Amino acid sequence: MVFSHIEELKFQAQLPNHHDVPFFLGLGNRCVLGFFTLSGFLITWLLLGELHSSGTIAVGRFYARRSLRILPMYYLTVVMGVFVLPGLLSFPSADGQWETDYWAKLAMFLFLVPNLLAVLYGNLLYVGPLWSIGLEEQFYLFWPWLMRVGWKRPLALFGLTLGFWLVIRLASFHFPPGGDLRTSSTFVELLVGLGVSQDAAFVAQAVTRALRFEALIIGGLFAYALFYRWRVLTILFHPLTQVGAIAALALGVGYAHHFGTLHFAAYAGLFGVVIVNMAGNPKQYVRIDAAWTRYLGKLSYSLYLVHAAVIVGLLNLLPHVGIPHTSSIFSGALLVGTVGLSIIAAHCAYRWVERPFLVLKQRFSGAAAENGRPGSTPRPLRQPS
Repeated sequence: MVFSHIEELKFQAQLPNHHDVPFFLGLGNRCVLGFFTLSGFLITWLLLGELHSSGTIAVGRFYARRSLRILPMYYLTVVMGVFVLPGLLSFPSADGQWETDYWAKLAMFLFLVPNLLAVLYGNLLYVGPLWSIGLEEQFYLFWPWLMRVGWKRPLALFGLTLGFWLVIRLASFHFPPGGDLRTSSTFVELLVGLGVSQDAAFVAQAVTRALRFEALIIGGLFAYALFYRWRVLTILFHPLTQVGAIAALALGVGYAHHFGTLHFAAYAGLFGVVIVNMAGNPKQYVRIDAAWTRYLGKLSYSLYLVHAAVIVGLLNLLPHVGIPHTSSIFSGALLVGTVGLSIIAAHCAYRWVERPFLVLKQRFSGAAAENGRPGSTPRPLRQPS
């Protein structure tokens, strides 16, 4: 994702770039879809562990854990991105981004709907990554409740939720992110036909476009399959399935392939195959369990939020230290500096912002929620049908 954003920001700054290379065009979007799939997998796995241990989900404690994990860095990013960094750093695309609808934009960040802002206005510099965090928080509003009442009937649970959302996605697909709110679609026409006013239909369309829940739900489906050792694992663990998913992801990212209306669901399925193999297949083809990957995994949340500001900072700084934009070493210096400084900034954020709240989070982490890890073989209360 860092590579993609470097080229994107160089493009916005009208510097020599590789933004139009298919690999960079598709990399950021596919990385986010992988993140959503992994997040849905992990959260569902933990909730299944809690259900297996206690027979229910303590939703209040779940919300407390998620809030302490996510919100401190989220709101720090809002403060820095809205009030601090625009005054410190200069960048073309940031000029004027807060001059219109200031309070509406700020309210969307404060009330955890930055994904709706991204659809209506496009991503804003420094706070752009928060759209995916807001989407994940919105998913948490309903997912533990659905699992608590429907975990014994997983096919109905996933069939209804995923099917419902894919129908909405099919209807509203032609509304582009950051595009005109009043772009018509089948979804708008359907609502108007049901008696909804056209203005309300356009707003509803923007909301549905902002809620990309498919990947999270599909990640949860793979967690169910592994937790209960469904027979489909025989297929998912087969070498040809692994190789096929890895090859499809490599080609999809390399050539920025778009699967049309079912784009999100298709990539989530491919990522799900890789994730479930990494989590539970002793003969997995992709192994990244090492000390340095665990360290970067610990910093990944802060890394995701700080790297864009680091890129912009270096675009401002490098010409002042003897490396102009036209220098042959500029791109290399920008890449190395971005990776190194982002890791340093993320390490500091983890130590002094995230970790104190993670310690507090343990008070709400019962054994049920923390029991088991992907790859173990739990004994469920009842094998869902």
